[in-house]
Amino acid sequence: MRNVYKKIIAIALVAAIGSTFGACGKKDKNKDSKKNTSTNSSVSDESSSDDSDNSDDSVSAESLDAEQASAALKQDLTVTLDDQDSQEDAVENNQDATEGNDSSNGGSSNNGSSNGGEQYVEVTNDKGEVQTDANGNAETKSVSNNAGSANGGSVSDPNYVSKTTVAKTYWLDMTKNDNYVFDGEFLVATFKVKDTTPDGSYPIDITKADVANWEAETLTPDIVNGYVTVGDAQTPSTDSVTDGNFTFSVDSVTAKAGDTIEVKFKVSSNPGLVAFVFNFSFDSNALEYQGLSVGKDAEDIITLSE
Repeated sequence: MRNVYKKIIAIALVAAIGSTFGACGKKDKNKDSKKNTSTNSSVSDESSSDDSDNSDDSVSAESLDAEQASAALKQDLTVTLDDQDSQEDAVENNQDATEGNDSSNGGSSNNGSSNGGEQYVEVTNDKGEVQTDANGNAETKSVSNNAGSANGGSVSDPNYVSKTTVAKTYWLDMTKNDNYVFDGEFLVATFKVKDTTPDGSYPIDITKADVANWEAETLTPDIVNGYVTVGDAQTPSTDSVTDGNFTFSVDSVTAKAGDTIEVKFKVSSNPGLVAFVFNFSFDSNALEYQGLSVGKDAEDIITLSE
């Protein structure tokens, strides 16, 4: 039971700050784990102190009352919006416009953020694994981005200025004592295309997809982004979901100015999960966010916080 509590604490803490899941939440396989380097210093400090005769009562298993244990086991889906006013803000908050992995990318991940004429992508090794620095943070590099609009789409009005807003979601449920496995629609975002929105293609980009399973292992999904295409503009081509690959994808939508639309986020070949931090970006000067709901294929699993 003690190890289960420690797992709950570790996963909940990591998810809450939007960091990468992984070794922080693994079972206590080695009492000397505090000597190992952790990719998340805060969780490492909590776990190490718990191993050291419970010197930090704030995270010890014994200190959890029934209400705290229940809150740690299950946290309904929460959604917050964050306007990205500059490239500096986007990089600082790790809001990367993520694209699906492609073997033709020359060893560089398609996880990137674009704003203005610049794009930041994560650096990967020849195995497709994201390289990290001494602090465990993903290494990034800047590449040019010559897309027609500030965040990767194309707009007919040359004077149009986009504004990137990021919707940040977080969900955790460990009450089943096992993984949840489901495919299909898991989130649906509703937007109103503003009456003043010019014809063009407006990206809906998955900017973060941190996922953990019951075993507290890191899951790394492929990403396929989408677009809202307004008016007579042509929808840009997008990657297709690869059969058998764990993937988060965005359905592209066509609309007219003034329309209310639904953008569906889907998961395929889901190996099972208990928690995720899932963020997506959109152009809030073109699309007015109306709300987020749980998709039809996950409504029996995910509950939206009130």
